[in-house]
Amino acid sequence: MFSGSVMTSVIFTIIISGAAIIIPLLMIYFATRKTETGTGILGSFGLGLLAYFWSQYLLTLPIILILNAISGFEKLSASKNYYFVYLIITAVVLVGLASLGRLWCVWLMNKRTPSLYRAISSAVGFAAFTAVSRIATYSSYYSYMKLCNTEGEDALKSLIMANGTITDESATVMIDSLKSASSMGIALEGVNVLFMLMVEIGLIAIIYQGFVCRKTVKATLISAGIGLVYSFVGMLINALGTDKMGNVISVETTLIVYNVYQFTCALAGAWIAANALRKYKKAMSEGAYVQSAYFEK
Repeated sequence: MFSGSVMTSVIFTIIISGAAIIIPLLMIYFATRKTETGTGILGSFGLGLLAYFWSQYLLTLPIILILNAISGFEKLSASKNYYFVYLIITAVVLVGLASLGRLWCVWLMNKRTPSLYRAISSAVGFAAFTAVSRIATYSSYYSYMKLCNTEGEDALKSLIMANGTITDESATVMIDSLKSASSMGIALEGVNVLFMLMVEIGLIAIIYQGFVCRKTVKATLISAGIGLVYSFVGMLINALGTDKMGNVISVETTLIVYNVYQFTCALAGAWIAANALRKYKKAMSEGAYVQSAYFEK
């Protein structure tokens, strides 16, 4: 049986994951409805979605297949002594491609009249994939929990095994995992979508400012470097509570440390974005093409 607090936390995660995308888009819309024409904001959001797809799925898949074909890489992923090297390689691949995706969004939507709001909208689109994934996952979990509470664990196991691809043992492990989940841990999954969005906006704001100042390559490398540290440290914290890293810290401690870290990074991303917006608004009071003078300061 699943408690009411656990099921409430699942609903909370679904709601906040959706709100983390919808509310920023509405804020951008109301802030730019008199200045942005056509499909600039929605188009940028769509480009962010597309950029995440090709940078984190379409291009990542063949790279992962190539790496997995290398015996040494497989040994790294299975080795407790060198697992952190596996994390570094994974972070470099994912962050490198993600940085190209962010640059593509900024370049494509700001070639003529640059707009920081369009860049931020692309960041929201980039983060939307994670939000949708959370919503889909926890919507399924809520259905599973509700079925288990009303018809019992056997009914839930039958549903999970209905497509024939999941074994009885795997279904049992999945149900046990759901039953052991804490309401706080589930709720923080939703909050982390908001934290991740703040980081995304900060990273793309750095690229945008460099693009406006004709220092695109430098700004993209800085954004990629920050993103690499952010991703690797997050992966490392989560790994410290697993067998691969020798269970250095407990699962509960991992949850606390990881979320404090995410919150700190979110504050940094929000600060970068707020500073860029302040300069952008001052520049726009004089004209879109004087932005470089403000961002150079």
